[in-house]
Amino acid sequence: MAQGFRFQFLLEQAQERSEKAARVMAGAKSSWQTGEQKLQQLEQFVGDYRQRLSLAQQSGLSVSQWRDYQLFMLKLDSAINQQRADVALLSQRFEESKVAWMETQKQVKALQALAERHEKTRQAVALKREQKELDEYAAKITFRRIQEETDQ
Repeated sequence: MAQGFRFQFLLEQAQERSEKAARVMAGAKSSWQTGEQKLQQLEQFVGDYRQRLSLAQQSGLSVSQWRDYQLFMLKLDSAINQQRADVALLSQRFEESKVAWMETQKQVKALQALAERHEKTRQAVALKREQKELDEYAAKITFRRIQEETDQ
């Protein structure tokens, strides 16, 4: 009876961990990309808002209007800085999840290599056994022929 790969359970567990790590990495990448898009939208909005401020200044602004624009610009700058910090954190989480996934992939590949080596060894043993049986069968046939020839 053929003996199975004794580390099959470990291989399956490593594959499950790798799949989970891949899902975590994909989620982290998605979050990072979403954060980048939000940052780009904020920066686009700030650019548009600055243009509006420039146009409004050309047609004249009251002191309170100018102050409101400036206060809003401060809030936008604060939002952009916060979003940049968020994007940096999301990028770091993605890189960490990528490293974790790569580590699980190494484990899977190592166990797969062991499984392949085990299978090759099992096949080699089976081929040797089959060859031995064929040799024994051929020897019996040859022995019978020799006996039949000497009996005649």
